[in-house]
Amino acid sequence: MLPATFTYLSARSQAPGRAIYLFSGLIALLLLTGGFAFLAEVMGVAAQIVTLGSLAALVVLRRRGQEGHLPGVGPGWYLCIAVGASYAIFAAAQAGLGAFALLGGLSVFGTGLYFVARGDETFVPEPECN
Repeated sequence: MLPATFTYLSARSQAPGRAIYLFSGLIALLLLTGGFAFLAEVMGVAAQIVTLGSLAALVVLRRRGQEGHLPGVGPGWYLCIAVGASYAIFAAAQAGLGAFALLGGLSVFGTGLYFVARGDETFVPEPECN
């Protein structure tokens, strides 16, 4: 989704050097302006949301049961899930509203990019084996 200049691959390393330089420059800018700590806070909130989603999926999967596995969630699982969810909620609650706002905005923006990219045909190159 970046301009074509950033998709250029180095002939020697086959890495997208220009994209790496752009990303490195953005990170350096964030470090110099103090925005890096804020982004770390946003990523912490995102990690706790992923943790809560994983715990919820664990409950759903355990209740369904699978072939060869006993269905149901035992008391030990509920204790682990409750402790994990409590920690995730506590850790996310330490962040400011700005972190939640940025995470929500990035989620909406990323979803928009997904739908834009989904509308175009995607070129998937054949893998090269040496």
